Amino acid sequence: MTDYRAGKKLRLKHRTDITRAFDHGVKRSDGFMTLIAVATPAGGRGRFAVLVSRRHGGAVQRNRIKRLCREGFRL
Repeated sequence: MTDYRAGKKLRLKHRTDITRAFDHGVKRSDGFMTLIAVATPAGGRGRFAVLVSRRHGGAVQRNRIKRLCREGFRL
């Protein structure tokens, strides 16, 4: 059986990395989602963090949104 999860190497885990993305990233938004992108060094692998606000529902709904976003990024 193949493991399709997005591994921890793909995630931004440190507060400093996430803060840098918010401060220096390019933001694009529609009514439902905001994406923030930061350029990676040449040859670097893209990484991501998923943050979902409470206005999208309780913890169960927010965790589902995060799982779906991670899966989309991984694929």
